Amino acid sequence: MARTKKQSLIAWIAVCAAVVGLVLYIVSGVIYPSKSILSWEVPVLTVIALLALSVVAYAGKSLPGFLRDVFIVGGGLALIGAICFFVLKRLDPAADIWFIPVNYPAAEKTSLYISCVGIAFYLIAFVMTLVKAFTAKD
Repeated sequence: MARTKKQSLIAWIAVCAAVVGLVLYIVSGVIYPSKSILSWEVPVLTVIALLALSVVAYAGKSLPGFLRDVFIVGGGLALIGAICFFVLKRLDPAADIWFIPVNYPAAEKTSLYISCVGIAFYLIAFVMTLVKAFTAKD
């Protein structure tokens, strides 16, 4: 009888949340263009995090402990970087809308609120990565 790998649900939740966050990042910068510019850092760091967390999610406990820890920590650090760049790229619209509410286009407000939801999904992915890092069971 073939042995099946026990995959990690927590890591898959982190992967899915990061994918949703990346999609919302792209949507907020492409469909609703405003001062919310797209940069290369967020997609690159997200792809690195997705690759690292996907390895952890798929391999489960069959991955050696040291490599598993490296992939989890690397994925978490990449998510932190993606969150930081995402927030930094959305500071100008946030300042215009929330603190200097003069003449801003409606698309800018929509883009900012979509970005807020995207950042929330990135934070969910990071929290799930933290939970995965501190739990011994898969």
